[in-house]
Amino acid sequence: MIKKIGVISLIFMPFVFVSQAPNQIESFDPDTFEQTFDKESTVTFQYVFPQTFEKNTTSFSYLWDSGAGDVQTRNFDSNFTQLSKIQDWINQYPNLKARFQQLYNNQCYNNRNCQNWYFSVISNIYWEKYVKNNTFEIPGTHYLDFLNTVDLRIRVNDNQIFDMGKKLNEQAMEKLGQILRAPNNSYFRIQDISYKISVSTSGNYFSNFWGTLRLKYLYHHTGFQPDLNLKNFLETTKTRFNNEVVSKNILNINKRIDVEPNRVISLDEQIQKSVEVINEKLTNFSRELNDDVYNSRIEYIILNNKDLAFVIKFNHPQNKNRYTYLLNPKVKILFLPSVYELSQELEKRLILTPSKIYKEDNRYELVDDEPEQIEEPEPATRKDSYGFTYGGKWEFHNSVDVSFFASKQENEILYINNQPVDVLDQNFHFNLEDLRLSQKESLKAINEYKIEIKQFDKNSNEQENEQLLAVYQIDLVIKSANSVLDIKWFAWNPDKNIEQKKLITPYLTDENGEFLLDSLGNRVDNPDFDPLLDPKTGTKKEIVWVSIGSNLDNLPMSTFFNQLPDEIKQSQNNQEANFGFIAEASVSGKGAILQINNEIRNQDTSNFYYSINENNKKNFELKSFNDRLIHPIKISSNENNYFSTSGIWLFSSQFPKGTTSYKIVAIGQEDNKKLFSSVFENKAIVPFWESEAGTRLKQYLINRKFNLKTIEQLSYEKILLYWKSFINEELFKTFYKTAQANIEQDVNISEMLSNFVSLNNNSEPTISKENAKKLLSLLLNDNTHLKDLELTLAQSSKNSDGTYNLKIDISSKNLENKFENLVDQDSITILNFKPKTYENKEKRKIEIDELEKQLSKNLTTEQVYELLKKLPNSDKLNFAFEKENELESVKLIVKPEYENDFYVSKKELFWKNNSFKSSAFNFINIFETLDLKQINLTGISDFQQAKEFVLTIIQQNWNNSNWKYGKDWEIVDFDNILLKAIKNIEKFDKPPHQIYLLKLRVLENLNTQIYGSQNIELVNIVGSLDVPKISNLSSIKLDNIKINTKNNPNFEIELKNKINSELLKNNLDLENFVQLSNFDEVINNFKNNPNLEFQNLKIDPLTFQLSGNNEIKIINKDFNVVKNNEDEPKNIFQNKKTYYWLIPVIIFSTIGLGFLIFWLYNKFIIKFKK
Repeated sequence: MIKKIGVISLIFMPFVFVSQAPNQIESFDPDTFEQTFDKESTVTFQYVFPQTFEKNTTSFSYLWDSGAGDVQTRNFDSNFTQLSKIQDWINQYPNLKARFQQLYNNQCYNNRNCQNWYFSVISNIYWEKYVKNNTFEIPGTHYLDFLNTVDLRIRVNDNQIFDMGKKLNEQAMEKLGQILRAPNNSYFRIQDISYKISVSTSGNYFSNFWGTLRLKYLYHHTGFQPDLNLKNFLETTKTRFNNEVVSKNILNINKRIDVEPNRVISLDEQIQKSVEVINEKLTNFSRELNDDVYNSRIEYIILNNKDLAFVIKFNHPQNKNRYTYLLNPKVKILFLPSVYELSQELEKRLILTPSKIYKEDNRYELVDDEPEQIEEPEPATRKDSYGFTYGGKWEFHNSVDVSFFASKQENEILYINNQPVDVLDQNFHFNLEDLRLSQKESLKAINEYKIEIKQFDKNSNEQENEQLLAVYQIDLVIKSANSVLDIKWFAWNPDKNIEQKKLITPYLTDENGEFLLDSLGNRVDNPDFDPLLDPKTGTKKEIVWVSIGSNLDNLPMSTFFNQLPDEIKQSQNNQEANFGFIAEASVSGKGAILQINNEIRNQDTSNFYYSINENNKKNFELKSFNDRLIHPIKISSNENNYFSTSGIWLFSSQFPKGTTSYKIVAIGQEDNKKLFSSVFENKAIVPFWESEAGTRLKQYLINRKFNLKTIEQLSYEKILLYWKSFINEELFKTFYKTAQANIEQDVNISEMLSNFVSLNNNSEPTISKENAKKLLSLLLNDNTHLKDLELTLAQSSKNSDGTYNLKIDISSKNLENKFENLVDQDSITILNFKPKTYENKEKRKIEIDELEKQLSKNLTTEQVYELLKKLPNSDKLNFAFEKENELESVKLIVKPEYENDFYVSKKELFWKNNSFKSSAFNFINIFETLDLKQINLTGISDFQQAKEFVLTIIQQNWNNSNWKYGKDWEIVDFDNILLKAIKNIEKFDKPPHQIYLLKLRVLENLNTQIYGSQNIELVNIVGSLDVPKISNLSSIKLDNIKINTKNNPNFEIELKNKINSELLKNNLDLENFVQLSNFDEVINNFKNNPNLEFQNLKIDPLTFQLSGNNEIKIINKDFNVVKNNEDEPKNIFQNKKTYYWLIPVIIFSTIGLGFLIFWLYNKFIIKFKK
């Protein structure tokens, strides 16, 4: 068999491949109408001018003209230059830093890129002044052209001007102009226009002016009314399609396939042929539609590995919008044999389609599962009255599809293990799996199949299948299930240990082993029963997903695990991938018995063990043990083999060409009643069904009619089997997409060629060798056969309008190869081609490929900008950022002065900036941004209050989360855990304390693609179990406290003691009941400013036994004597100290004056009287 690689056909084919779930297909209703509506939305644009300059009084100013005569200049505030060291000061005080960070979050939320947020810490005046100076608002409603009248420029150091308004307005005009020009949109207006400018600050320098334009736009959209002609076209197309292309919901594929005995046809070969036939059918059907009105296009959608859905997409004649109409929701693909094939022997009409597997020596490369021969075929013989042929015995390593095409006489029957197989249109089909783990008795837990085709003597329908003519038999073994490696607690013996027996007995029993009954005759539940404990091993088994990151080499040495195809593709494109493996984890208090279960007997099993680094809480990491990372170990069914070295260990088991099974056990952990994930917390090891991989497998199983209860009870080994089946179906979709891409024409060939064909110095079209290789790779969409082919520009002729007609040849380098087996056609003709000028090819290319690969991560605008600055020749580019909803983009614009010398390989980049990981399937771990380890109820004894408190704390610590409790996520057994916690209030100084585990997980919702879980500890600890005599802090009166702050190194302790003494008057204290919320801030303020007269100290409850709050006034006793000389007035009559020495002068002067008057009175006045 020869694989055929298709070249892109030049004939336009109106159909494409789409991969979508059936319940997501929305079909247009031709009887409906689209509402006319008014749309309102807000959009943000950003631009950055890289610039670094010193801080001074003339650093920069804003020149502003709102377009309505509001022309003004706003200068840079020179006071800001004094704040260079403010960040260093903040960092000295953690409490202060936290407060200012909160200020930043609140005040900078709507002022994006607010790098100089710490202006706000000096006073609100500075902050308000900054906001006022850097915000420019325009009220009212305006037309889009109004933006051209707005002028906002930045003048730096009085000599350099940046036109920020122009750059922002250009972005807005381009974006909003598209909406304005769209069909059926009218009355476009903009309002709430706001420009903001931010600048980064570091030390004595400013850098990077960021401009932000935020506006609201409104417009009117006209819908459509029912259209009778459109309805007739769609309904007629649907009827014709289901009669001419599809018959009875079946699409027959009857392309001839080479015949040979026991044909093993690879999955991609089968898909390639089916795509070719489907495309041919749709092309012919589309031509007959002769649609010149609706620009219709037929698409098919992959539902699973057997079924497709077909839709037609069209333009509505009234509003020109694109809509989808469902032609058939589920079409079965059926391969029909050709007349030639039906004439062949029985064994040549038996087709085996194996699964794809990844190579063991190359974990990225997919190969067919090639069967291994166990028994040789035998020549044809006669048995009784019929001929018998034995095709041998073969072993596969994954599931196999078996198909047999019977003759039109219907005289041939396919049997598997002596049971006839279902048949439709003479086509027998059955899927063989390894069922050794199955519990269904009818399937008998087998993995060996006897395939028989029996042919009877029957020439017409009037005869019966009675006389046997021939029998063909082939035996197949499906060796896919892994050996069951059990890890049993060494001391586990519930038959002889009563305490252990209690843990696995659901109901209470008496001394004789009889069940105890209640007054109603019902069995009494055993409170010690643990349903998660495995009665056979004495451990709790937990299925986990172990993430190993983007490098498959991080898998444990000598192990192998099937990875998701889309993650493989991500990795091959140098993008972030999520590789990992499924493991079964458990906790063993002491040593463990390792043994292979007798259910599965696989030969040549290799077993190893590894030591896991339990100190690494973020990543899965193996560590050296006895100077080695990997250790072989003999594991059998012998119960005398045990492993008792304490630590966390990984055990692997694998047979040749099989997938590794992984078992993790924590040995030495005393509490084997807990699940592994609660004992060993590691972000890389999470419960499987709550991981992205587990969520995707769960959806696959649900589509196969599994219910959630059955899924959660699946054993580890069964999960591995279903994982293989899931991977195989994902591969099927991947191959279909690749095959479709090899054939369909969905690009403009001339536009594509313009990147590879240029004019030389003689004005003749030319293709360089390098470009020829790139073009060939693009045409093939596959690099597999590039080395065998060569692309050349064979002919070119110039037209009168300056365009060219080109002929491109594709030939084989190796004359021994059959060229027609590699490509569908040997030349491509292009008419009226207009090449790029030769000068453009001389420009230097600014590569952004490496940057684009990094945009798969969750990055902010600022982070993207930092990456852009690191690009080679980034100084030759301007960057224009744009954001609407979650989608962000940046346009890369070559500066005018460099346009003749440089060009950029891609002019615009897109990424999503949210708190969730971007994925090809949009699976979201909703708990990724929840940063919370423990919640303390602090004495809450009311159930409803406790519940509201827990949910509030969770939401407060959940960054950017809109996920709702009860709608998107839940807390397992929340009510029961809360009831236990509120009844068990514990004192702080009496450890150990009871820790309850709140398990947050995503609700089972089949219509979403969210996953994740998180454990949060819950405690109820207070300082004192005594109930305070008061209930509300605001009801008490606290006296002012006076304290000396100068030259008093212990004034913090002294202050706390005085506060505590004051609180004791009300039977409260700092240790058990209340806390001083701003104590550090008050202390720092007194230390840094001895001129403070007083500070108000906030007092808040330390326990929910109290409510309300209060304040106590702290008075600085040194306030009247501690002054800075520089603050004292120079005029002695303005200085209060002047009065300190005037007082005694006045007193003594008064006394002296009294004595003088008395003396004068006695000496003169009395004598005079005499």
